[in-house]
Amino acid sequence: MHVNHLNKTLKDNTGRTIDLICGRLAQEAKALLQQTDRTLWEIADSLGFVDVAHFSHFFRRYAAVSPGAFRTLEAVLV
Repeated sequence: MHVNHLNKTLKDNTGRTIDLICGRLAQEAKALLQQTDRTLWEIADSLGFVDVAHFSHFFRRYAAVSPGAFRTLEAVLV
């Protein structure tokens, strides 16, 4: 499915765009980083990313830090 079609369908049905899906994906990534000791590759793979670089770029966009930095920050705060 093309991203434009997905955006239009989501917008028509929920009033929101693909950011709805991306936000949920970022939320799941944060939970996996906080609650598991799985590698970044394992987390990226389980969320459907083809490589860690793509996952890291996505994560930085939605969390404003890299996945590794997020995990380290969370470990310090706990």
